[in-house]
Amino acid sequence: KKKYQLITKSDSDTEVLIQLFEKVGVKKTLECIDGMFSFIIYDKHQNSVYFARDRFGIKPLYYFEDNKKIIFSSEIKPLLKYSNSNLNQQKTLDFFLRQSMDHDEDTFFSNIKCLKPSNYGKANSNNFELKKYWEIEKKNFNKESLQETKKKIKNLFSNSIRKHLKSDRKIGFFFSGGTDSTSIVSTAKKYLTKPELFTYEFLSDNKKNIYGETEKASRIAKNFKFNLDITTVTPKKIIDNFKNVIISCESPITSIRQVCDFLLFKRFKKLDRPVAIIGHGGDELLGGYDYNFLNFILDK
Repeated sequence: KKKYQLITKSDSDTEVLIQLFEKVGVKKTLECIDGMFSFIIYDKHQNSVYFARDRFGIKPLYYFEDNKKIIFSSEIKPLLKYSNSNLNQQKTLDFFLRQSMDHDEDTFFSNIKCLKPSNYGKANSNNFELKKYWEIEKKNFNKESLQETKKKIKNLFSNSIRKHLKSDRKIGFFFSGGTDSTSIVSTAKKYLTKPELFTYEFLSDNKKNIYGETEKASRIAKNFKFNLDITTVTPKKIIDNFKNVIISCESPITSIRQVCDFLLFKRFKKLDRPVAIIGHGGDELLGGYDYNFLNFILDK
């Protein structure tokens, strides 16, 4: 990739983004930046707005459009004040009957759209255009041996972990002791002196039985010689936080795990850990759960 010299006055990644945009424009900027992002840039010289979302849609970007205006937001809630949106019935049916969500530009609210992953656009008083800037390359890997493939995946994974650890803030790891989180932490220890691990366990109503994976997580953390912080989740905590989780997600939730994640994020905030490293996608990618397996076979 071509390198560009940028002279910055602060430590802000936003300043880097703006300078890159000024030098090369939005399309080449998207070729240079890596990771998760969504952004909106107003170009006062052209009286136009440029906007984009990362390749896999990790960061959200929503918009509402009518005859007079276009309003962008990283959350849906502010847009509800302007759009008079009702429940999107088709989207609701997709969720309950097909377990589909976040699979197209529609949201659970009619008239409020989300920018699709790998998309960018330009908006002004005369035009609103959307374009796709990236997609997964279709390659034939038949000539590659299993050992070569394993080595390549291991290098990609290790480099991804190393890049995600670049932070000027304190970092914590969600840790269940499962394949995803153990792979991440065992790789991260190459670059960090002592990662801090966080997990949760369930305590029954009678406060006698504890459920979860803390026994395994504690054993692995001890072998790594890392600290493990455990958050206890009770039925009351789930009930008390359920509505807040729905409001935060701006959609139905698929598992009680999302309430537990919410409680862990609150724990992170209390301990001044603004950055959380979380392992998601291993089961979906490799067909680890029964309900992923059919889609895995269809993809192949």
